[in-house]
Amino acid sequence: MVTHKQLKISIGIKIFGIATSMLGLMLLVVYVSSNRLRKVNQEIAGLANYTIPITNFVAKVNVHSLEQERHSEKIL
Repeated sequence: MVTHKQLKISIGIKIFGIATSMLGLMLLVVYVSSNRLRKVNQEIAGLANYTIPITNFVAKVNVHSLEQERHSEKIL
């Protein structure tokens, strides 16, 4: 007959183990979230540095086009 030796773990140790594993998972989530947030922040900064100058240039072109249209209407 095979006897099974049961490992008795106190309730305090079980609770501590669960709390420790939850803390570990939480730290992992914080790490992953921080990395993703940093990447998104870099992408937004890159887009802002690229898009804002283009928007300003397009606005200047639009103003110039309207001035040319006004000038051509005066001629006619």
